[in-house]
Amino acid sequence: MKAKIFSQAVSLAGLTMGLLAFPLLTPANGQTTVVKTRWDGRTAYKLSDGKTEAVIVPELSSRVMSFGSVGGSNFLWNGPKTFKSGEWANWGGEKVWPALQGDWPLFSPAWPPNPTYDGLPHKAEMLPGNRLRTIGPIMEGFGVRATREFSFDNATGEFLVTTTFEKVKGEPRKVAIWNVVQVPQPDAIYLLANPNSVYKDNSSWFGPMPKEARKLEVTDEGLLRYTPTTAGGYKFGTDALLPAVAGVKGDFALILRADKKEGDYPEGALGNGFPVTIWNSGGDDSAARYNEMEVMSPLTSMKIGDKLVQVLRWKIVPLKGVAGSAESRSLLYRALIGK
Repeated sequence: MKAKIFSQAVSLAGLTMGLLAFPLLTPANGQTTVVKTRWDGRTAYKLSDGKTEAVIVPELSSRVMSFGSVGGSNFLWNGPKTFKSGEWANWGGEKVWPALQGDWPLFSPAWPPNPTYDGLPHKAEMLPGNRLRTIGPIMEGFGVRATREFSFDNATGEFLVTTTFEKVKGEPRKVAIWNVVQVPQPDAIYLLANPNSVYKDNSSWFGPMPKEARKLEVTDEGLLRYTPTTAGGYKFGTDALLPAVAGVKGDFALILRADKKEGDYPEGALGNGFPVTIWNSGGDDSAARYNEMEVMSPLTSMKIGDKLVQVLRWKIVPLKGVAGSAESRSLLYRALIGK
């Protein structure tokens, strides 16, 4: 299916594949509901607080496949409906992987992801308080099991994705929670620039980068702004002040934010790892272009019985009339720091 564009002007119907909800009353604002539904022929669950709604598909490794305002469009990129034999099923949406990715080849082929990380279905149950919990398989080599809880914070209007890694098998191993959120290619991506960054341009690139891809600048508000390109697939990391990132398209921004925790974050230099990494998937086909806004927890040495938790907070921020202006950047800065 073609990618969906970040616009609130288009009805959600026709943008979310095969989404058919059982009858329910629209909740009053601030009151969360969770209802069993269908997504592309699969069992799914729709959570809503009356303003915003999210669709989770446990069969697709607990991906969040749709997120947006009630009656609005999907802020998440969705991949095609079918895949070739042996091809990685890049369904899109949001998922969780174990980091470091560089450790994956120790336990299985480096790519595609081991099915225990991405591919096998998760069990789902509805919880009191209109919450949804999913439980995944033990992740090969890491020996951790991912439990995910989905809910709304009725005080802030934020959608919460709480991921817990529990070490249940094997020798102690370092691991980090890696939330991967795929969005249709935005106009710009914003992060909180680190004034004491050890990296040139606040960023470190994974491998050689095309010259036109290096579109990064620090704004007067203290934001690191990246402009996505069509120059193909590439990735960079940043030692941002907080594990927070905003994708802006038109008059709206999708904010993703987690709490900063003590410890070494993955991928970068020791003591200067990356709370946020960005993958750019460009190319000639506009429907296939997307960006991954990836939020990391610190790397943690886990032994059997240990738990690691990351709460990823999602929010839609309107920028109508001020998109691209200093006023919009101030709004984004406040949203990224949680104000």
